[in-house]
This record gives sequence, C-alpha cells and structure tokens, in this order.
Amino acid sequence: MAVTTTVTRVYGVTTLQARALDAVTATGNGEWIDIRGARDMSVHVSGTYVGNVSIRGSCSPTIPADTAHEVSIGTPTADAESINTVSKSVNWIKIHVTSFTSGSITADVIGYYY
Repeated sequence: MAVTTTVTRVYGVTTLQARALDAVTATGNGEWIDIRGARDMSVHVSGTYVGNVSIRGSCSPTIPADTAHEVSIGTPTADAESINTVSKSVNWIKIHVTSFTSGSITADVIGYYY
C-alpha cells in the first residue's frame, strides 16, 4: 500500500497528514514517511481489530529500508483505538503491525511545521 500524504497551509501553519495504514488486515513492515522538520506529531490508530501496532522512528538522513524497524517512539497499541503523541524529533516515521489476528487497522499521522 502506498502512503497517501497531504501538506496544507492554514493560518500560517503547514500541516502534514499521512494515511500510514488503510484498513490493513495482516502483519506488515509499514512504509517510512518523511517528516523532517515536523513538530507536534500525533498518530491516530483506528479500527476494530485484534493485534498490535508499533510506532517506529528513525533519525537517518536517508530513508531506511521498509524492513528496518529502527526505534520505538510511541506507546504500542493493542486491540484498541488510540491517539498517540510523538514527542521525539525524528526524520522518518512508520506504523508497524507487529501481530494481527482479526479485523482491520487504519493509522493516520499528523504533524505541524512552524
């Protein structure tokens, strides 16, 4: 699945919004999203599912391989909808489905550039 990213400017603030997972129904590595320079990041994990989702980050100057999981930067989410604040400054972020039993998982990333 290709990550869908939208960048908009409202009231002098540029916002990045990315659909990182779109009704995913299996485990998967996820795809890295370029968030260099973004602050105040949030990840909204939604859906009705039984499984685990991990928020991963990288400070690498170049995009890591999708199979590289780098560092956990948020609280792992299990079986429930959640909004996670990411307080780490990273260049790349991805959502990794580490286990999956049933349902579907969607994840959106939002960040702000001041």
